Amino acid sequence: MGEATVMVHAILTIVGIVLASIFAVYVIGRISYVNSIMSGVLQGKLQELQSEIKIVAGFYNGSSEYDIFVKNVGSESLPEDELYNKTEVYVGTYETLSKMYVLSNTSTSDSAQLVDLNNDGVWSSGETIVIKVPPPSSDTSVPVRVKIVLPSGASAEAVLTG
Repeated sequence: MGEATVMVHAILTIVGIVLASIFAVYVIGRISYVNSIMSGVLQGKLQELQSEIKIVAGFYNGSSEYDIFVKNVGSESLPEDELYNKTEVYVGTYETLSKMYVLSNTSTSDSAQLVDLNNDGVWSSGETIVIKVPPPSSDTSVPVRVKIVLPSGASAEAVLTG
C-alpha cells in the first residue's frame, strides 16, 4: 500500500507540474499579445499627438476654387505621398459639412489638390501648404466651413468667408 501511495503522489506531482507549465506558457503568450496590442495603440496615439495642423487662412480665389493655407504645427514631418488619397477635406455650409474631398496631387471635381510651396515632397514642421478645393455650391458669397482630417486622426476646422 505504501508503494502505491508514493506512485500516486509522484504521478500527481508530475501532472501538477505539467499543468502549471501549460498555464505558464498560456499566460506568457497572452501577456505578449496584450503587450503587442498596447504598443500599437500607444504608437498610434504618439503619432496623433505629434501630428497637429492649423488652418491659417482661406479664401475663394475667383477661379472656381477655395485656397486653404494649412500649417503643420506638430513636431512630425509628413511625407506628402502618405497624405494622398488618405487625407479627407470636408467642405459645406456653416451648419453642415456636405461634401467630402480626398487630397491628391491634382484637382478634380471629387478631389482637393495639395500644393507644396517649396516643392520638396515633405510637409515639414512649421511649413505651410495650400489646399485647393472646389466650392460645394455655386454661391461662393456665403461662409464655408472646412475641416481637414489627416490619416493619423489629427484635424483642423475653420470657417471661410466667400
